[in-house]
Amino acid sequence: MPETSPTLRASDAHASGPAAEAYEIREIAAADCRPLRIGILRPGLDPVRSVYPLDDLPDTYHLGGFVAGRLCSIASFSPEVQPDDPRPGQWRLRGMVTRPELRGGGLGSAVVRAGIEEAQRRGGHTMWLHGRVAAMEFYRRLGFVAVGEVFDTPGTGPHFRMVRPL
Repeated sequence: MPETSPTLRASDAHASGPAAEAYEIREIAAADCRPLRIGILRPGLDPVRSVYPLDDLPDTYHLGGFVAGRLCSIASFSPEVQPDDPRPGQWRLRGMVTRPELRGGGLGSAVVRAGIEEAQRRGGHTMWLHGRVAAMEFYRRLGFVAVGEVFDTPGTGPHFRMVRPL
């Protein structure tokens, strides 16, 4: 499991902006992710849609980015093969979100990078996700590449599958 990281500053992630204060990345429980998933990623949808099928499996881990002790960014990582690629060693990133007022400051990127490092430590070779079209540039900056065509997820809009080697 990922250990609690030391307190970082946004400048450590080569970022600036509203989150330019100290932050901490640490492992959290699946249940801790759900309020941000419901409130930001899936507002107005049935809260049960904020519970992912692999959330509570032993190999799944969830990371949180904290600013002044407040959970402000989350991401979940599960061993899961892509629909058209059955090779083992793949990790799926799901439910990545940062509070809107803190976007652009490096916190979300730091959470994803910490998750990538943990998947590498666990022997993973690929990270993939279904990312919203509006978040494509964020994921591109983290080394992900869009594959396939855009698709619509009911209630959450257009997405791309994105992949990056670990």
